[in-house]
This record gives sequence, structure tokens and C-alpha cells, in this order.
Amino acid sequence: MEKIGLIQRYLTTPVTFKAAPISEALTSLLQHNTEKLLQIQDEASKFIAQFKEYSSELPQAELDRGYRVTSGLQGEYREFVKDMKKVQTSLDIILEWKLLLYVVNRHLEVFKETLQRGVKTRFITSFPIDERILSMIQLLRESGWLEVKFSIIPQRAGIDIHDKKSARIMTFLNGEVDGIEVLRSTNPALVELLQDYFDMKWQSVPTIFEKKDDNNQLLPNTF
Repeated sequence: MEKIGLIQRYLTTPVTFKAAPISEALTSLLQHNTEKLLQIQDEASKFIAQFKEYSSELPQAELDRGYRVTSGLQGEYREFVKDMKKVQTSLDIILEWKLLLYVVNRHLEVFKETLQRGVKTRFITSFPIDERILSMIQLLRESGWLEVKFSIIPQRAGIDIHDKKSARIMTFLNGEVDGIEVLRSTNPALVELLQDYFDMKWQSVPTIFEKKDDNNQLLPNTF
């Protein structure tokens, strides 16, 4: 505290200390914090420069075989939006219906923009469903090519595959979106494996909705 000017030492016997006047103490504290912040920024800039230098040395093939993990909703939110903006042709998703509703509702405009770019999107979700997800899917179908199917078996984890070139595997702590952990990869073998699983699942379950002929509204299929 003495070093940053919050207290003053007097050379008495014994040594005594006295708090600096409040105005001087606040000025010293602000100056100390500013210096620490500048030091952290300088160290961060050096680290980023070193990291970029190291990353640029990695061969592209090695980067393509890499895996990335994100944890928590905030970090995943940024990554998800960047991923969606890169999708060009196809998007295949498996997700439990409540989580699907949350994700689509939170990123509705991102999904609509993706569909309007002509990206063919397929969802596999699970029962139970309700009017909220029916309305959401109807709105998305009006934006572009979208098809949805259901699985009676609950989806304990989620996957999505972008352009058959990259994939995500999503797990949720206690089934809550806040507890999301995501593994991303562009490893061709893993992407192909997940795509094969999705296609097999897609063929094994019926279409969840069909359009009315008169007003284009969604209705559950009858069995």
C-alpha cells in the first residue's frame, strides 16, 4: 500500500503509518491501475503476435485435422454466429426440441439469413412438440428450404454438419443450454462419420410436418 501511495510511513520510534488523504489516495490508486492495465495490454499484444507467428507456421493439412472445444454459452454464441455465416450449401442438425427451440429463437435472424442464401437445412428433433416450435418452423420454412423430422428417442446430445465439411458435437450439462460444451472439427473422417449417421437417422424417421394445400400452414403428420 505504501508503494502505491495509499499510506505514508513516518520514521518515528516505533515506526508509524498514516493513511494518505483521500484525494491523493484515489489519484495514486487510479495511476497504479492504469499502469497495470497498460502492462497487461502490452503482454497481451506480445502474446497475440507470438501466437499468430506460430499459427502461420502450421501446415494447412494439420489445421484441417484439428479439433476445437468451446465451453459456456457466451463463447459458443460468438462461434455459432461465425459458423452460420460461412455455411454455403447444406446444414444438418440433430437437437432435442426444447434446445432446438431455444437456439432457433435466439438466432432466428441468423437462421433466416442462412435459408435465404439457399442453404438447404434439415432438422431432426424429438417429441414432445408444442405450438411455439410449430410456429417457429413455419416461419423458417417461409424463408427458404427447410425440412424437419422427429425421433421418438430423446436426443441426449446434438450434432450439426455444415456443407459436409465441418461438424460440431454438442453436449449439455443437465440438459441446460447454459452448460453447453462443443467439439468442432473439420477432420474429414469424423465429418463423414457424422454425416453418415445423420443420413441414416434421416431415412429412419418420418417427416414431422406437412403443408396444408390451402393456406400453407404446418400440421403434424398422422400415423
